[in-house]
Amino acid sequence: KPGIFWALGKNSGSDISTLFEYKDNAWKAVEAFAKKQLTNLYRTTNGRLWITINGNGMLEVDPEAGPDKAVHHLQGMNVTTVMQDSKGIVWCGLWANGVAWWDGTTWKRELPKTKRSAILSIVEDAKTGSLWVATSADGLWRRSPGKMEWTSDLADEGAISFLTATSDGRVWVSSQSAGGLRYWNGDSWVASLESPLPISALVETPDGTLWAGSVLDGLYVLKRGK
Repeated sequence: KPGIFWALGKNSGSDISTLFEYKDNAWKAVEAFAKKQLTNLYRTTNGRLWITINGNGMLEVDPEAGPDKAVHHLQGMNVTTVMQDSKGIVWCGLWANGVAWWDGTTWKRELPKTKRSAILSIVEDAKTGSLWVATSADGLWRRSPGKMEWTSDLADEGAISFLTATSDGRVWVSSQSAGGLRYWNGDSWVASLESPLPISALVETPDGTLWAGSVLDGLYVLKRGK
């Protein structure tokens, strides 16, 4: 909604992370969520807010209707990450329960083989529309557009430290065991940054330069195409 900002934070003297709304030049805690331990805030293209609750699903908030009209989804489940793909579908990762996606009426569940791991992140490949899922113990999983099957990748590397996509359509990955930074060329992984330490963050500047933050090893700068 124009003129209104949202954020997660803690009230003074409280350990509970709740939702704040900024209007009339001040931040105000949303009373409806005052006792909920909120962990993440994601805004979809239609303006809806998806807010994850520690160990208890997530809330869908229509800013026009207000937080008091929030809908509670996936109650009792630990939602680890939320994203929206290019078709407008909302996906979420779960702890030891694979992934789920919202068809507008019900949640569909996929990836039952990830029972021993958490879903850490979900990204979309801009070139092919494939979805990539990073896990805490089972490497990567990939789902091609229109397909229900998931393909396992880097399973022997276990925990995936970092997964993202850049504007040139490349998908980038760094694992806990292999470290460094690699991108997917459509057939295999290509090493772009050799390091025994994993990458924890990647920022792309307007000219395509990548700034890679390493665990315990500072920053690396990667020029476009490298």
